[in-house]
This record gives sequence, structure tokens and C-alpha cells, in this order.
Amino acid sequence: PEGTTGDKRKALANGVTYNGEHFVAMGVHSRNSAGNLDNFLGAKVMYDNWAVMGAYNVSKAGSSTAKATTLGAEYTAGAVTYKGGIGQVDVDGTKAVQVVGLGPYYALSNRTTVYANVARKKFTTYSTNLVGGGISHSF
Repeated sequence: PEGTTGDKRKALANGVTYNGEHFVAMGVHSRNSAGNLDNFLGAKVMYDNWAVMGAYNVSKAGSSTAKATTLGAEYTAGAVTYKGGIGQVDVDGTKAVQVVGLGPYYALSNRTTVYANVARKKFTTYSTNLVGGGISHSF
């Protein structure tokens, strides 16, 4: 990409993926034009109707560092897939956000799914409950 005034360097990103029958993984390292870094590792293991996945991300901007860790699982029974997950973000060594969520996803067709989710989100000073739902269609 082209540079602009104030850029320290050109933006750069490198990634590698592995796609196997029961295991997929991805690793990415990127740096933007301001010199901020982002590193990501993720993996998913699939067996029969089950899948378990996890991800770890470290982002550095100036002297600040944010680390995100997520774990999830899903189970498919017919047209319904039950999904659940937990995640946490630490900013400069302090737990900033923790989330636990779950919900069913119902496949209306190969390309259309309706879903509902409930979650509990905990910040450093307060917590909140979240409820959501919707429809997803891919073209």
C-alpha cells in the first residue's frame, strides 16, 4: 500500500493456515503503518457432530498490550447446532472483559439460519446480560 504522512513503515501481514479433515488452524502476524502489532493463533478440532475451537490474540499499540483468549464448542443434532463459548480480554495485565454465551442455531436451508443467543458480559466495574437473535443468509 501507499504511505501517508506520519507512517512509520508500510503495513505488512503474513499468515499460514492448515485445513485437515478433523483439524484446522491459522496463525497471523500483522503490523500496521503506525507500527502497531497484532498476532493471532486459532484452531478447531472436529469429530462426528462435535467441534471445539480456541483462539489467542495479542495486540500491541504503543506501550499498551491487549490479550484475548476464547474457547468455544458446538454440537449439531439434525438441523440444530448448539454453540457455546467463553472469552476474556486483558489490557495491560488487567482483566477488562469476560464473556460467556450460548445459543441454538437452526438451519432453514443450506444457506439460511435463524439463531438466538444469551450471554453474560462482565467488565471491571459492572456486568450485563445480553440477548440476541437473527437470521443469517449467505449469497
